Amino acid sequence: EAPSVDQLCKSLLLENKKVTATNNSSTTTPHDNLWFNPRFVLVILQYSAELSTDLLTKSIRRLRPVQERLDSSSFDWRVADPADNDRITGYQFNSV
Repeated sequence: EAPSVDQLCKSLLLENKKVTATNNSSTTTPHDNLWFNPRFVLVILQYSAELSTDLLTKSIRRLRPVQERLDSSSFDWRVADPADNDRITGYQFNSV
């Protein structure tokens, strides 16, 4: 048993609702869109912390050189649908 919730972590599977088939590639080399514009991201953070989607967006944008960065309007982070969460993580509701 943890002495405090501050010692616990939570994970959130987020979906970028702005990703479409036309702005994301299915290949997985570091220079392809999937690395720089992912549809799903698993974020692990301290249980008592709040997620900053602005910081997440900035972190992902910084993976590209300045001249190739996507505009911040290319990101719209939402908690993934339960069906996507189950499929991607292999865990049911409230398990991830």
